[in-house]
Amino acid sequence: MKKTFVVILIMGTCLSLVGQEKKEKVGWKFGGALPVTTYDSNLGFQYGALVEFFNYGNPSVYPDFLDHTYTEVSRFTKGSGIYRMMYESNHLIGKAYLCVDLSYLPDKAYDFYGFNGYESVFNNNWMKDLDDGSYRSRMFYRLERNQFRIKADLQGKISGEHLKWGAGFAFQNFSVGSVDIDRLNKGKDPDDQLPQVTDEPGLYEIYRDSLGIISANEADGGWINTLKAAIVWDSRDNRPNPMKGIWSELGVEIAPSFMGNDWGFSKFYITHRQ
Repeated sequence: MKKTFVVILIMGTCLSLVGQEKKEKVGWKFGGALPVTTYDSNLGFQYGALVEFFNYGNPSVYPDFLDHTYTEVSRFTKGSGIYRMMYESNHLIGKAYLCVDLSYLPDKAYDFYGFNGYESVFNNNWMKDLDDGSYRSRMFYRLERNQFRIKADLQGKISGEHLKWGAGFAFQNFSVGSVDIDRLNKGKDPDDQLPQVTDEPGLYEIYRDSLGIISANEADGGWINTLKAAIVWDSRDNRPNPMKGIWSELGVEIAPSFMGNDWGFSKFYITHRQ
């Protein structure tokens, strides 16, 4: 009798949990949250959090969603940070998919390895304070970059469930300059402090001042505003957490002068994810 009661109790509990799980997939639901905490010897402690919410609709469209928001706010004690809010919807503009991203990304030590891609010269010893005399600065391949970005992307069906069109725009402002050595040195022991860029210039200063590769009108950053159009093949079984399928995109992105760009350009791109 006791065993039968235990079995019935377990079955009742399982059915109750299944019912709760189904109920939780209707309407707006909390998707999760995580604290952000790291340490960087140059940038200090990072602290913050990220959180997301899903709207599954009523009746539910789970495992798909109607709306999804992702928000991250985190900051290093020396000034770098991530301030980002992303919203995506499958119903706000008819049957088209919409994704809007608003971000402010200050970075006090942004990686800069030159303009030659994988062919760029990289000497790791210049950033390591060793006794062989090769050390220059831990900030040799760094610059300060603050980026403000707002972008929106749209997708709609062309044929069937997988072939789609894509379009979008992005407004981005970049503020670029030398690393603020005084700020990064604050609170450090004299033996651990970074040399000033006037005494030991980094690659950014060499490109800007010595070689003239970075011209005066672009050395401080500027605006890059773009439009894009694409053809998309998306056969993912579950967009938030796909287990199978292909996501490929072929498109063109342009930065025309009428959008207030400091420099115009265009590029073709191919992206494949599987």
